[in-house]
Amino acid sequence: MAHIQLRINYEDKQAAQAVLDSLGLTMSGAIKLFLKQVVREQALPFSVSVGGNTVKSVSQNKPAVSENKMKEWSGFAVKKIGE
Repeated sequence: MAHIQLRINYEDKQAAQAVLDSLGLTMSGAIKLFLKQVVREQALPFSVSVGGNTVKSVSQNKPAVSENKMKEWSGFAVKKIGE
């Protein structure tokens, strides 16, 4: 079995833990569900956006970034407004 370790803001962890407790899930169980869903769907199980702009992995959008249709932001490519 693999081991995953991550750092997260304390308040976010506490808030997430409260929600998971109400659902009867452990943090570990929720992360396992998330990863299974990523594998099953071959995508994130939710929409990711920044200020209304759809965010996609730079690796999926290298041509658009190189053609200046998208710009890179912290490992993501953000579609330019109006395009």
